[in-house]
Amino acid sequence: MTRCLNATAVVNCASEVLDAILDYPAYFQLKNTFLNTEGRFSAVASVLINSQQKYKNGLFRTGSFVENHDQPRLASVTKDSAVGCSYYFAVS
Repeated sequence: MTRCLNATAVVNCASEVLDAILDYPAYFQLKNTFLNTEGRFSAVASVLINSQQKYKNGLFRTGSFVENHDQPRLASVTKDSAVGCSYYFAVS
């Protein structure tokens, strides 16, 4: 089994033994892209391509999500409502 050192590796390890998993690497990269003024969508694409190649079932059985109870909500970490609206529009 792959050694789990980062978010993609952890999900990759989990995808070997679970039928479906939450796509945390994409979640963190999307959040970083929208909250950082120098965020790049090419970094999001890179994470998605990397995930597709490494996960046992590609992205077919991943659960994409915008927020969950384990992470701070986007609105609580930015005062810019345009960022929040753009983020939710882009990922829905």
